[in-house]
Amino acid sequence: MRVVHHDELGLPLTFNTLSINTRLQHIPGLSERWIYMNDDLYVLKPMPASAFFAVDGRPIVWTEPLDIGHMFRTCVHSCDATNRLILPLMHGKRMLSVLHGPRGVTISMLNSTASIRSLKCKVEESTRSIMRSDDDFMTVVAAQNLAVVSGTALLSTSIPTFEMVDTVPRVPFRRSVDIACINGNVLNTKEDVARFRASLRLKP
Repeated sequence: MRVVHHDELGLPLTFNTLSINTRLQHIPGLSERWIYMNDDLYVLKPMPASAFFAVDGRPIVWTEPLDIGHMFRTCVHSCDATNRLILPLMHGKRMLSVLHGPRGVTISMLNSTASIRSLKCKVEESTRSIMRSDDDFMTVVAAQNLAVVSGTALLSTSIPTFEMVDTVPRVPFRRSVDIACINGNVLNTKEDVARFRASLRLKP
């Protein structure tokens, strides 16, 4: 494990995830195919490489569970700026709402997205955006959408069991849960931390 500093990627000292996402493909030594995930996610059981990449190497894109049967839709709020720029490139399809979970990604799909003439200025503007705003460009989401439309990524109908955790759980997660997002948790006391660890079936 190695910490990669912002300046290694040509980034300012930023507190903005979407700024960092514009330069992920420039991490030194990064493989062509890799898995991206945020620090609010816990993977609760082993997941095979085939959950993230097809046999031919194409990334697999998971959609939000509630959107099954209506795969492409307009993103809301923080995705509006991205949506406006990406929709003209979607060949009549609406923008895909992707699961907030680990993502199979390739250097090629991010470079391809960042090099599109109509997107370059917005990507560069978001790179310099030190604090998060609704006007930031969502590079990884855009790249997944464009890769699905171009056929360089695949939609999956086999979606992992995903649990969004907004409060400290009182009981362990079901063993069927693959991924938990803990973004909404506030762990104020040792008891909160202990209960949360127990919910993840971690040792005290």
